[in-house]
Amino acid sequence: MGLAICKKTIDPHNGTITAKSAVGLGSTFIVTLPEKQNHA
Repeated sequence: MGLAICKKTIDPHNGTITAKSAVGLGSTFIVTLPEKQNHA
C-alpha cells in the first residue's frame, strides 16, 4: 500500500519509482521527480 500512495503522489508530477533488490540485502526504492514542472 505504501508504494501505491507514493505512485499516486508522483504521477501528477511526471516522476518515477525504481526498485533495486538483492537476495539477503533487501530493497532500495528510488523516487525521482523532475527539476521543473511544465504548467499548462
